[in-house]
Amino acid sequence: MGWLQTFPSTNGRIVLSLLMALGTCIKVLATDWAPPVEWLAFLTVWAGLDVMQFVQKRKTFKGGDSASDQQ
Repeated sequence: MGWLQTFPSTNGRIVLSLLMALGTCIKVLATDWAPPVEWLAFLTVWAGLDVMQFVQKRKTFKGGDSASDQQ
């Protein structure tokens, strides 16, 4: 289980979110299915959590201040 310790969890979450959104789009376009509001709300909240996790990791990476990282 060494791969799990080094697995980039933020990237994994983002890929999963994109796959769920893409799968929803494909199903909507391929069939005449209208996704429930609850599903769309879940996708929105899930994507928001991904963004928050990404931002928090960027803030805590190498001291946090991205402006000082560029110098």
